[in-house]
Amino acid sequence: MPRPVAKAWVRTYARAVPNDDENSSIADGIKWALMALGAVVVAGFAIKALLPVAVVGGLGYLAYRLFAKSKALPGGGRRSLPRGDDYASKMARLDALDRKLDRDLGD
Repeated sequence: MPRPVAKAWVRTYARAVPNDDENSSIADGIKWALMALGAVVVAGFAIKALLPVAVVGGLGYLAYRLFAKSKALPGGGRRSLPRGDDYASKMARLDALDRKLDRDLGD
């Protein structure tokens, strides 16, 4: 149940703010412009706060890459799917495992 104070505030606000179309469109435009400006300012603060963390993290990663004895990701780069019977046999094994799992779970 709302408190009577809230109802009184709404009545006071409704009397104080006119509801004509000309003023509301201009006021809405000003309101949205100020909200956009506030969003830009908040984004600027966020970038300013996170930039030192990003720089330190990037420098740490570069130092790790310089002094690491092994590759970052072992492997020969991109490899295509295996060709021939090897791929078919692996897929057949996966299908058999899938069927076995379905049987065990009772599907």
